Amino acid sequence: MRAYYSETIKNFLVEDINSILGKLTSAHSHRHLEIQQTNAWKIQIDILKKVFKNNSEGYIFFEFAIPRMGKRVDNIIIIGDLIFVIEFKVGDTKVEKYAVDQVLDYSLDLKNFHQGSHNEKLIPVLVSTHAPQKQNSIDKYQDLLYQPLFANRENLYEVLSFCFTEKGTT
Repeated sequence: MRAYYSETIKNFLVEDINSILGKLTSAHSHRHLEIQQTNAWKIQIDILKKVFKNNSEGYIFFEFAIPRMGKRVDNIIIIGDLIFVIEFKVGDTKVEKYAVDQVLDYSLDLKNFHQGSHNEKLIPVLVSTHAPQKQNSIDKYQDLLYQPLFANRENLYEVLSFCFTEKGTT
C-alpha cells in the first residue's frame, strides 16, 4: 500500500473524521500506535478539511510511502499540475532547520525514486502549526523542484493558494 489513506479531496471533505482515523489506524496496525500520532492525525485532518472546504479539486494522501527509502510523508496533495509535499510539525512554535531539511529530503526522494514524480512540479511545504507566519516566495531549484514554503495552522490555505497565483509555478 503506497499510502495509509488516499482519496479525492471532494470525498475527503465529506468523510467523517473517525472513518479517516480508522483507516489510518488500521493501515498503521503493524507497529505500536502512540496517542501522540493519533492526535497529530486528528489535527492534520481538521486543518486540511478547513483548507479545502471551498476547493474540492484534487487528491489527498496521508502517510505516503517513498519508494525504496522506508520513509513516509505526512501528506501529498495533488491539485492540477502541482504536487505539494506536506510535513506537519504539530505544536511547533518555530520553524526548525531539521524539519525544513526533512520536507526537502522527502521531496528530493520522491523526485528521484517515485516514477510518477519525475516530471512533475514538487512543492515542499512545512507546516509548523503554532509558528508565526513567514514570508514565502516561489523559487525553483531545478527539475521542477521548488524551495520549501512555510505555513502554520492558520495560513496553510493562503500558502497553497499563493502557488496558483505565482507566475513561477505556472
